[in-house]
Amino acid sequence: MAPTVDPAQLLDGFVVVLCIGFILYGVLCAQAFYYWGTYTKDHWAVKTLVAIVWILESLHVAFCIHIVHTYFVLSIRDPEHATKIIWSVGATMILGALISIQIQGFYIWRIWRLRRQAIVSGILVSGFSLAHVVLGANAKAI
Repeated sequence: MAPTVDPAQLLDGFVVVLCIGFILYGVLCAQAFYYWGTYTKDHWAVKTLVAIVWILESLHVAFCIHIVHTYFVLSIRDPEHATKIIWSVGATMILGALISIQIQGFYIWRIWRLRRQAIVSGILVSGFSLAHVVLGANAKAI
């Protein structure tokens, strides 16, 4: 007889983290719309970065909603289905890495722009950012 899986125990922390993430997404939306309405004279590249991050984060939330729907609505009668990883889980991992690259790249650019002779700091931050994305992708692949 195969061991039984308790979906409540398996997915309990997942729901709490998603709820917190949805709240933070609301904060991101408020900040993005405030930025676009208030800082109209900012460079187009910064405005574009804010738009790209907002779009990627919106996709991330949509995939998280798909995960919740799949695990808690479609799989309610089959607890074993909760142990299978669906495609949107991988998509959220990829989007998380893309968002990190965008934000950390912006920080690196700001460090370099504020102090052009801080090339060592830029290289150091770039190395840490690259390590974060690579190690994060490897950990998520496991």
